[in-house]
Amino acid sequence: MRSISRMTGFSPAVLRAWEQRHAVLDPERAPSGHRLYTEKDLTVLRSIRVLLDAGRSIGEIARMGRPALLSRQPPQSSGKLSGDFGELRKELIAAVVRIDLEAVDRLLDQALAMGSAPAVVEQLIEPGLVEIGELWAQGTCSVAGEHLFSARIQQRLANLLSWANCDPGPTVPRLLSATFPDEQHQLGMLCVAFRLARQGRRIVHLGPALPFEDLERAIQQLQPEVVLLSVTRGPLFAAHRPAFLALLLRWQGQLRFVLGGVGVPEHDAELEAAGLQICRDGSIAGCQSLMG
Repeated sequence: MRSISRMTGFSPAVLRAWEQRHAVLDPERAPSGHRLYTEKDLTVLRSIRVLLDAGRSIGEIARMGRPALLSRQPPQSSGKLSGDFGELRKELIAAVVRIDLEAVDRLLDQALAMGSAPAVVEQLIEPGLVEIGELWAQGTCSVAGEHLFSARIQQRLANLLSWANCDPGPTVPRLLSATFPDEQHQLGMLCVAFRLARQGRRIVHLGPALPFEDLERAIQQLQPEVVLLSVTRGPLFAAHRPAFLALLLRWQGQLRFVLGGVGVPEHDAELEAAGLQICRDGSIAGCQSLMG
């Protein structure tokens, strides 16, 4: 089991789950009782890896079954995005503007086939979010188009995050992520959570518009080491700032709070004195960099 674990990146616990819970692996048994994985099992695991990287959920993959996973052709890819990726991003933005759901899904699948999931998040999804936001502000992209892109990306990111978190190990520190109360935009936070999970950090994403009282209950129950929050609108931040300051003071010295997003002020001495780390440039990468 150790050999195939090294070859595929799946831990023994995850391998047992694909065998016993999802019934897509069929290893032979040595006289000692140890599992002996076959070439067919290796093919199945490679197909699973590709599908997980493409944002498919574990449930979707399990429902495909062993025969379908065995019949999949391995992707012909170097693992890096091709030189045509910039053109693909233009096509994706155009599909969003014309509200073409089928094209959006096809182009996202194509991007994830061209490169690794982390690269696609960094080079397509994150800049795509910025560009579509700018087009919406200019009146070029409708609210329907922006919602279409957000929904499709959110689904992919949630699946990717679930996979990245599937086997973190018992000693990995836990992080909580969420958005400010009344803040519905969570894609930037999901991108940060996915990147950190890919680095081996255990992320529990609590979703958008989380009231502080519910966040505090989650903190008490899950006992995280870090809480990541985001807010995209300055007035929203200002409205909830007093309650946020009170939350920080109650937990001062007990855990770290990191706040990012374009609605975050450049300076807030009172919040920082209470222990808050601010992502000053408001970017996804900047928020991630605070984690070390």
